[in-house]
Amino acid sequence: MLEEASSCDHILLGDTGLSVSRLCFGTLTIGALQAGLSLDQGIKLLCEAYDRGVNFYDSAASYNTYSYLRALIAAVGRESLIITSKSYAVTATEAEQALHQALNEMATPYIDIFMLHEQLSAATLEGHNQALEYYLKAKKQGLIRSVGLSTHHIAAVRSAIMRPEIEVIEAICNSTGFGIQDGTMAEMLIALEENRLMGKGICAIKILGGGHLIPQCRESISWATRQKSFHSLIIGMQNSAELRINLALLMNEEVSKEDIQLVSQKRRELHIADYCQRCGLCAARCPTGALSFSEAGLIYQQELCFTCGYCGGVCPHLAIKVF
Repeated sequence: MLEEASSCDHILLGDTGLSVSRLCFGTLTIGALQAGLSLDQGIKLLCEAYDRGVNFYDSAASYNTYSYLRALIAAVGRESLIITSKSYAVTATEAEQALHQALNEMATPYIDIFMLHEQLSAATLEGHNQALEYYLKAKKQGLIRSVGLSTHHIAAVRSAIMRPEIEVIEAICNSTGFGIQDGTMAEMLIALEENRLMGKGICAIKILGGGHLIPQCRESISWATRQKSFHSLIIGMQNSAELRINLALLMNEEVSKEDIQLVSQKRRELHIADYCQRCGLCAARCPTGALSFSEAGLIYQQELCFTCGYCGGVCPHLAIKVF
């Protein structure tokens, strides 16, 4: 245990009744789509976060990080953790499969928050009604504690205002508005605040712009802590230095100059191997249009990429990595 370390503050997540740490550990970055940490490396980092007061952990079916959380649960106990997962399920059958995959692979009797992943608008919410109805049924059965959605779109956040059953929102938010697909950061904050005033839990994602804002991490996290709409900040971390910096900045404490130097020199980037077969699956999956094809082959627009790594998840040749 890290007795000397300050403990991360906790807050009630809207009206859900869940008490969560102000920093949520986004597990996308430790899995195969990004850092590809070994199970031992991953659980060591997750446990370090837990010892520093982090009880909130975010995952998704597509992240392939359930094994790390299973190990964390075994190490610290289930009751002390708040765990989120998400899926792209559309039908009730798909939703049931996604939920039970999470329950089984994490060896847990329930998921604290289960979300509809990457919603775009009122239309996509309507299209996922069967899955949403299943999750609400599972909530009554005690398999889920709260239901929510994740999004990069203001339209989806606005749509949640009319959906009282949506209790938690994960939305892309950062000081530059990088990655928002349909408007400005100011517009996103207005929509999130309206949801917060209705008692919904608000979690900000991509605070560091998927790695683009790591060199400005101090300013980026300071901006996020000033936003009254956010209950918790979901930040992906790949090493102890990133964890220490994020916690120190969040709690307005002194940051190690060595850690800042180490992290500020690093910027996560998409790497495409020379054995890419140009099948086109990555471009079809890319949510921002950073990847596309022309007669000359694969085109990568780095300025549009927020290094989510989703493209790597569909590459049949494992030719794409984020690190």
